[in-house]
Amino acid sequence: MRRSTVRESVPATHYVKALQKNEYEDANFGLRSNGNGKIKHVRMRSKQLLSWQIGLTDFSGNLTRICTFSVEEGFPRQVDGVDYFYYVKDVNWAVPEEGPIDRTITVALRNLSTVAKTAGSAGEVKISLDIDQ
Repeated sequence: MRRSTVRESVPATHYVKALQKNEYEDANFGLRSNGNGKIKHVRMRSKQLLSWQIGLTDFSGNLTRICTFSVEEGFPRQVDGVDYFYYVKDVNWAVPEEGPIDRTITVALRNLSTVAKTAGSAGEVKISLDIDQ
């Protein structure tokens, strides 16, 4: 029987830097390179309405699987009195099986907008990967 899991970044720890256009930041939040399962959806919550690119990086730092969110795809939602923009993509990516088994894979966030991503809590971002195993 297949089971679903979610791997999520931690807003206070991951993706906290300011990012100018085309700059990116990597984070590691527990995705294993064991080739086990499929990443079904990429979800993102952001305090800023910007265009984004999210991708998995291989062990050489190259993006191997990429999804892009445009400004138009962000929909507003308020959570606990805080305004956020949500983005969701169906991706159906195989979980990579690269390098030594059970190595972790980093997830890159790139700002594609001409407006900079703000540093710290004002530019908070949370990425979630829905995985079927």
